[in-house]
Amino acid sequence: MLKKKYLIYTILSFILFFFFNSIAFTFDKNDYFRAITSDRNLKGANLNGSDLIDADLYYADLRNADLRNTILQGADLRGADLRNADLSDADLYQANLLNAKFSGANLTNVNLSGTVLYRINFRDINLTGSDFYQADLYRADFRGSKLIDVDFSKANLTGANLSETDLTGADFYETVLVGTKLRGANLKNADLSNANLSLASLSGAHLINAKLNLSKSSYANLSNAVLINANLNNSIFKKAKFIKSDLKWANLNNASLVGINLSNGNLVNAKLTGSNLYKANLYKTNLMNADLEGADLNMTCLKKANLTDANLTDANLTDANLSGANLMGILLTGAKLKGADLRKAKISYKLQSIISKQHVKNFDSIIWKKEAKIKIQSK
Repeated sequence: MLKKKYLIYTILSFILFFFFNSIAFTFDKNDYFRAITSDRNLKGANLNGSDLIDADLYYADLRNADLRNTILQGADLRGADLRNADLSDADLYQANLLNAKFSGANLTNVNLSGTVLYRINFRDINLTGSDFYQADLYRADFRGSKLIDVDFSKANLTGANLSETDLTGADFYETVLVGTKLRGANLKNADLSNANLSLASLSGAHLINAKLNLSKSSYANLSNAVLINANLNNSIFKKAKFIKSDLKWANLNNASLVGINLSNGNLVNAKLTGSNLYKANLYKTNLMNADLEGADLNMTCLKKANLTDANLTDANLTDANLSGANLMGILLTGAKLKGADLRKAKISYKLQSIISKQHVKNFDSIIWKKEAKIKIQSK
């Protein structure tokens, strides 16, 4: 009986020996066994490519550890010290990382989807290409981090701080960004469609070519932001601030912009067809060649705005303030101007007969101008 047990043990030993040596493991086997036996001291350990699914690494010391390509799905890493560790290409799907430390760590291309990371400190870390799909990042701190092409779709970033971060090409589809700080962030080509940006701060942010269509961004602050060629169609920006923002060529078709502050903004060639700008503030805003066909500008402030060559066909300008505005070359077919204040507004003589029938305010103080003649120079 003992010989039989010894024979079985010998055979199993040989099988395990050949198994471990037939695979090109890059991790240290001693470090691996220490990890799976819940050894807390794994400082500098080589665990490259190892399988640590559901591992108990509660408050483990993993400083300077090599965790590249390591599978840590569902692992308990609460309070773990991962400072200066290399976690590139690691899989931490649904791992518990509460109170874990990541200062100086390499987190490029890491799978962190479904993780809970309340108030986590990710400051000044390279997270390029990482996946935070459906992660809970409530009040997480990402300031100064590199977040190029990161997937934050359907994640919770309520109250998080992503100021001064590089978020080029990042995905925020259906992400909750309520009260999130994104001041000075680079969001070029980022996808924020269907996201909730209510009360978020994006002052000074760069959103060139960004997608914000169907987003809900009431009371958000985008002052001094750059949104050149951005897509904001069908979005909600109720009482949001866009003071001195650059929205050249931006698409705001059918957007809800009730009470929005776009004063001193740049909306040259912007598309605003069917948009709702009720009681909006567009004081000194540049709307040259903008398309506002069918827009609701009821009680909107357009004082000293530049509307040269703008399309206001079928727009509602009832009780709007257009005093001192430049309205040369505008299209007003079907527009409603009842009660609009045109004091000292500059308008082409060609529109005199149309405007005279609209019961506007201060008609006698309108500055009527002749259309400029276009000179064609011969070559």
